[in-house]
Amino acid sequence: ILCEWICSKQVYGMIPSLHTKQVSTPIGSDKSSGSTDSEGFYVVKEKSSAPAPSGGFFSDTATSLKIFFTSEVALPGFALSLLYVNVMSYGSIMLAYVTWRGLSAPIIGLTRGIASTIGLLGTVAFQFSSKRTGIDFTGFWSIVMQGVLLGVSYYSEFVDDDTESLTMLIAGVCGSRIGLWAFDMSVSQQMQERVPESERGAVGGIQTALCSLFEMLSFVFGLVWSKPEEFKNLITVSYAGQLLAVVCYCAYYCKGGKK
Repeated sequence: ILCEWICSKQVYGMIPSLHTKQVSTPIGSDKSSGSTDSEGFYVVKEKSSAPAPSGGFFSDTATSLKIFFTSEVALPGFALSLLYVNVMSYGSIMLAYVTWRGLSAPIIGLTRGIASTIGLLGTVAFQFSSKRTGIDFTGFWSIVMQGVLLGVSYYSEFVDDDTESLTMLIAGVCGSRIGLWAFDMSVSQQMQERVPESERGAVGGIQTALCSLFEMLSFVFGLVWSKPEEFKNLITVSYAGQLLAVVCYCAYYCKGGKK
């Protein structure tokens, strides 16, 4: 990702025409500047309001961070990135753990399929809810739902009965997919609607970087607590991240997010 960013930044800096955007308007409209293309449209060059890269990595990063954390979607975006500090999903860490607990491969495959299907229902829930209650409230109920159901998975580690513990762990993970997918779409929609066009690159870049950072942290924790018996430590950290995400979004919503 870092190499890709550096290459893209260098290409952007070397080609001045990338610093402008082209707006096509039909002939007959205002054509004070520009030229006619092959389809009979005037191509008007409009200077982008976003600053061109200064050439300094740290200054550009600091500017992007400032744009992100002062934007209207800072709290929702940060809440979404916190969800990536999570081993309570069908990733490699949890798969290794449930296999160690004795769950058979067919059951693992079946429950993964169920989790994916339930996740798809989250897209349906988002469409239904956003049209009737707005994207802010959709984000609110979906992140709360995510937190509650993952709480079931977290509590499973304190249940003595092995079968009941595994059932709670898997049921919570599967059910939480609805909230996860609906929340992801809610925040993405908020960013599309509420971030000015000139700032979307900076906001989107920092958002992606934060998600990658927190996802990397989940693997770092997996290295620190690598024994199956230490999985309780992993889900404790994971659930703490989920709860912090709930707090961040609820703070945003209670401050009066748009509807």
